[in-house]
Amino acid sequence: MRKIASRTSCRAANSRFFRLAGYLWWLSFLVPVSSVVHAADETLDTLLTRLQIHKTQQLAYRETRHMQLLSEPWQASGELFIASNRLVIAQREPQRSVIEITATHLQHINAQNEIVTRLVLKQPFAVPVLKPFLMLLYGSGGVGQLQRIYRPELLQDRTRWTLHLLPVAPADDQPSAMTLSGAAGRQPDSLVLEFADGDYTEWQFTPLASGSEADAALAAVRAPADTWPDE
Repeated sequence: MRKIASRTSCRAANSRFFRLAGYLWWLSFLVPVSSVVHAADETLDTLLTRLQIHKTQQLAYRETRHMQLLSEPWQASGELFIASNRLVIAQREPQRSVIEITATHLQHINAQNEIVTRLVLKQPFAVPVLKPFLMLLYGSGGVGQLQRIYRPELLQDRTRWTLHLLPVAPADDQPSAMTLSGAAGRQPDSLVLEFADGDYTEWQFTPLASGSEADAALAAVRAPADTWPDE
């Protein structure tokens, strides 16, 4: 009887072992395949294509500047409009103002609708402090152009993608590093610009509208039209 019980116990143990081994073998196929699918979903080329502007986007934003000269971070919030021919920052807090960037100019309008700053740009969208971000949105040279100016690194997991950019030739008036990230398959919701002196700026984005609804909101922000140059 003892031998029979021993054999029965042995068979049960073997059965459990083989069931466990079979389960682990099945998982060994499922897990890598799932990882590969998610990793293959995004490449630098597909990300750059998705970042290109096809219709106007309206985003809520919060900007936080960390500066060594300030005892605490400086914060601002408002709406960001990304259109095919311009980027408009409509700041609501701490005071109202509008900054418009196009291929040819940068213009800053205060709450009294007065032009505070107007700069003619030597190159399209060449605003130094936002250069890497604007290049991703409005550059037309694809991965090749990007790699001539920056060293890109794209990281991703099942839920998010993150793009790091380091300039090939650093300049004092431009960010020393940029990190742009977003949910998998979606537009960016976070931007960090770092500078050589240790200062850095964080932006958080939340989508509000796109297409014709965003166009209407942008037109309202830019009124009255005679404040702005025709483009």
